[in-house]
Amino acid sequence: MYVYLVYVDSDTTEGKGPMVLRHIFAEEEHAVRWVRAQPDPWGQTNREPAHWKNGIYHFGHMEVRRTGVITEDISELEARRAALRETTLASLTSEQMWALGLDDTKPT
Repeated sequence: MYVYLVYVDSDTTEGKGPMVLRHIFAEEEHAVRWVRAQPDPWGQTNREPAHWKNGIYHFGHMEVRRTGVITEDISELEARRAALRETTLASLTSEQMWALGLDDTKPT
């Protein structure tokens, strides 16, 4: 599941300010339509995104960024991580355990 974050350039004079989170949308189309409906501080009339790169639509002074939403309970994530750690540790040799500093006994 994804959400779409709208960021706006905080410097409307030169356009060199940091991008600030303005809105969060559940649908990509709604985020893009909202950005296109906003007035441009520099008078740009072309409201098409300049380009799409790495999950970001660039609109000059605004961006629409796609990001994933964590929908799992944190305790489930921690349990899966612990199980993976135990499985991984069980597969290591005594030399590997020593090299990683997980065992103080130097293998012979």
